[in-house]
Amino acid sequence: MSYVVFFMKTYRWPLYQFVITDGFGRGRTVLFALTRTEKRTDIKQILQSFKNIMGDTSKTITFTVDCAPGQLRALNEEFPRASIILCLFHVCQSFRKKVSSLYGQKLPFSFQTHLSKNGCIEWLIRVVTP
Repeated sequence: MSYVVFFMKTYRWPLYQFVITDGFGRGRTVLFALTRTEKRTDIKQILQSFKNIMGDTSKTITFTVDCAPGQLRALNEEFPRASIILCLFHVCQSFRKKVSSLYGQKLPFSFQTHLSKNGCIEWLIRVVTP
């Protein structure tokens, strides 16, 4: 695992972890993968490796990912029936960055506290709910 940490820190390579849920609801790691880029072609190779390792992947129903466009396109191509859930951490992180960039340092303190994880969820619900 030290090589993985080296490439992640030195070259900023993304690390992918594939976890399956067993019959008892416990997560089991089945694959770690490093890639230089998060382009669709690279992600497709990783997904094909996952399929080769697992054999029958027809029961694969859900993927949780950040919002990288290459990931989303590759998943839609390789697993068209699977549901894609965006990682709450990454959604909130993107939301906070966008709001901060729009308002800069002029944000009221109370608004800053609303940009915590729970506050982010509340704001997202307000934004998406008609």
